[in-house]
Amino acid sequence: MAVSAPTRTGSATAGDPAALAWAPAASADRGDAGRAGRLLTGALLAVLLYSVFAHGAASQPQEARLQVALCLLAAVTLAVALWSSRLRVVAPPAAWTALGLLAAFAAWSGLSLAWSVDPPNTWTELNRAIAYVLVVALAVAAGSWDRRAIRHVALGYAAIAGVVAVYALGGKAFPGLHVGGLVDLDHTNVFARLREPLQYWNALALFVVLAIPIVLRLVVDDSRPARARTAALVALPVFLTTIGLTYSRGGLLALIVAVAVTLALAGARLRTLLYLALGIAASAPALAYGYTADDLTGVQVSLSAREGDGVAFALLLAGGMLALALVGRAVLALEARTPPRPARSRAIGRALAGVLCVAALGGVVAMAASDRGLSGTISHAWDDFRSPSAEPSQYDPSRLVSKNAGNRWVWWSEAAGAWSDHPLEGSGAGSFPVRHREYRTNQLDVL
Repeated sequence: MAVSAPTRTGSATAGDPAALAWAPAASADRGDAGRAGRLLTGALLAVLLYSVFAHGAASQPQEARLQVALCLLAAVTLAVALWSSRLRVVAPPAAWTALGLLAAFAAWSGLSLAWSVDPPNTWTELNRAIAYVLVVALAVAAGSWDRRAIRHVALGYAAIAGVVAVYALGGKAFPGLHVGGLVDLDHTNVFARLREPLQYWNALALFVVLAIPIVLRLVVDDSRPARARTAALVALPVFLTTIGLTYSRGGLLALIVAVAVTLALAGARLRTLLYLALGIAASAPALAYGYTADDLTGVQVSLSAREGDGVAFALLLAGGMLALALVGRAVLALEARTPPRPARSRAIGRALAGVLCVAALGGVVAMAASDRGLSGTISHAWDDFRSPSAEPSQYDPSRLVSKNAGNRWVWWSEAAGAWSDHPLEGSGAGSFPVRHREYRTNQLDVL
């Protein structure tokens, strides 16, 4: 990530021609271009903030408002760019190619209106695709005009994700809190799974996961003051606990991928793993209580019953964060006194890889020693994954260890069948809810 520039191994962009080509001249930030870029970045972050607290702006009328705002923002940006000769949009060829492909996708979505089996949904998908194109085009412009746009976007996104995570956790910790008509934290009154403000647990988990690499890079950036690094470290349990209490398996898989990409591309691998482990340890007490307290996991539990367990949950989370702050400051001080040694780092890395291999081997041995044997265990898990039967409970923490795909395999199979019948043109953008009914073998519905 480009959140932190200087690290122990040097600048994040040093020797990187692509990064240098992306960044405009330093003098641009001191003039109109820099101000325009910062204003545009702020506007995009404001649009994101509105979208999140408008339940993702995925339904009407919130989605229409968002699209109108993006069109107005794009029109103003274009007018300013045409008016000022100093505002040039410069980006690598790969960025223009990606934007062109996204625009082509939007055009194909619109063209599919001619044969769509569900024209209203196709029209909705067309407008949504156009909104995506506008966002990416505006982001390219912001990156051209503001040399620090990536950093500003990263810090802004982390701040918004922090607000979202605190709001979501408030439904567990303080469900009785109401502030006029602005704040109502009683959003776990029906389902215990965290889903607000996006109204969908998987979306909430993925939104928060995207902030984890940013926060980790802030923690390991030794060019920042220890106080700022500690603050970023203490924020980790808030994000991790939110992800865990969505009960989203996709969110956990995305977290693993996000961390793996960060380790592969951003450097400081051992320190990143260390601080992530500390964050997980600090989150563990609150997560364990959130997974086991009956009043925090039940369906349609009364507000009075949830409030008592909510206070205990909040105290456990706050205690973990306080302990993490104390341990984190000690670790940061030790890190400052310990010079980096590549040989030592490689040895620790090999030891960790060995532990992972041993754990994987232990898992294989355990499956082989089970009643079904290795092949039987794998085939049973595969059958369970593809089974159209419902999960044990999609509102219970036990779903985290369930192997059932939640009927997704059935829907993927239906989509593949629909594609095989119309492999070139398809059935129209957004048409799966209708096409699904022609292929389903049960009464399950899907959007």
